[in-house]
Amino acid sequence: MIMRRIAGFVLLLLAALIISTGVSVAGDSGKDLSGYVIMPVGGEFLIDLDATNGVAVGDLFNVVQPGEKIIHPVTNEVIGTLDETKGVLKVTRIKSGYSYAVPVGEAHGVVRGDAIRRADSQPVLAEKPTAAAPVVESDLEARLRALEERQARIVPPGREGGPAPVESSAPYRLDTVPSLGGGPVKYGAVFGGFKNVGNLSHVASMADFLKLEGRLLMASTDGKEVQVYAVGEDLTLLAQGDTGYVADIHTVQWWMPSAGGVPHLAITTWNGSEMESALFSFSGDKLTMVNEHIRYILGAFDRDGDGSPESLLGQSFDQDTFFGTQVSLLSLEGTSLQATNLDFELPSRFTVQGSLLVDITGDGRAETVFIRDNLLYIYSGQNRLYKSPKVIGGTLSVATFNTNAVNPREPMNAYASFEVRPVAADLDGDGRVELVMVASDRNPLSAPGIGTGVQRSWLAVFKYREGMFVKGALGDELDIPLQGLTMEKDRVLFVASEPESFIGGGGASHLLSFSLAK
Repeated sequence: MIMRRIAGFVLLLLAALIISTGVSVAGDSGKDLSGYVIMPVGGEFLIDLDATNGVAVGDLFNVVQPGEKIIHPVTNEVIGTLDETKGVLKVTRIKSGYSYAVPVGEAHGVVRGDAIRRADSQPVLAEKPTAAAPVVESDLEARLRALEERQARIVPPGREGGPAPVESSAPYRLDTVPSLGGGPVKYGAVFGGFKNVGNLSHVASMADFLKLEGRLLMASTDGKEVQVYAVGEDLTLLAQGDTGYVADIHTVQWWMPSAGGVPHLAITTWNGSEMESALFSFSGDKLTMVNEHIRYILGAFDRDGDGSPESLLGQSFDQDTFFGTQVSLLSLEGTSLQATNLDFELPSRFTVQGSLLVDITGDGRAETVFIRDNLLYIYSGQNRLYKSPKVIGGTLSVATFNTNAVNPREPMNAYASFEVRPVAADLDGDGRVELVMVASDRNPLSAPGIGTGVQRSWLAVFKYREGMFVKGALGDELDIPLQGLTMEKDRVLFVASEPESFIGGGGASHLLSFSLAK
């Protein structure tokens, strides 16, 4: 045993010497998998290798800078090079034609065009249980074991914390809030819980859901037209339509103008300079245009907590901030929309998109919940109760607008994000409501609206407890944006959209679900 450890230690020293000096032997190059760094993307790098090259998630690659040639003293043949290892990259995601990789430890001076070579034998690596970069362990036993097995073992990161048992006062209309009942929720397998309900016919930039007469409807848009699906164990396309004029559709929201009446779809569009929203009715599984060229940003709300979005709010456009401070209550008279003043207070930063009116504190009054600039805000009237860390939201639906009204020929572009609205549900069956919403980590250097800017997405949960808001999470993480969300019976449904590539093509959207078992 002692001799074996001594021999292993010698092998370890030799391996460390080879890695640190970067000696590359020409005769071994044929069995190495090599490639190049394409470009840095935030804290990651793109490499020009994918699954067709035999790359797998967790593979390690040395970033190599070729050094002085090693020339045989007798034959004068080049038998290798003294390479410098600039860093180590670990593959995290694999796409078609390229892969994402993160630096392992220090990676000094890695740039576009650097050569990479897969490391067949590396010391064991471990990642901190956060989103931070992994670190190299110095444990001798781990290194010996890695050398004997000749395979790197990666310990995947875990998420710190999680949903905790909480208490709060009861909501005002709990009978209409989805509830599992009967004790705490238990979640399924970490990487096996998702079920693909169905594939959408387009890449969805936004989706919304409505429960109507015993069936669940989903409206979605790809930015050009609107589709309506019936959601069951699978997806059935019922209807589709468009505005008939040139504008990008950024949101779709169900609206019920009258109890038991015909459902409508409020469509918010932007043509680059003007707000031109529209309104469709949905009857007989057909979409019919009711009104268009509406000069409001539209959002539908369930103010009384009965499960039906009966109130349509219209928000003005602001040249500097996009979402203006003027919000009106809209009603439908024939095919015309009439605007009246609100009979309740809203905070000045409120947006009719990515928002919800619900009693989460249990005081008998609906609080205002909204997402703006990747932050969650919760207000009681004009009094702010909570502001979250900057991880909430993350969407493909982003409008570009010019803030330079004085000289339009010299545009000063800004961006407005249309977020998925949160959902209220009693997840743990304790008679107290929680908020469920999309959250994400994004690459701060990416352009708004580009799907690769979202590095991971998940469902965040917020609950009011003893005068504070506590947070948790539902289900697994994905590496693509989430563009729609609802809860039905004992399952969560959400739309996951992988955007098209920069040059067009590819991309897909799926309606996914996972069960919440008691």
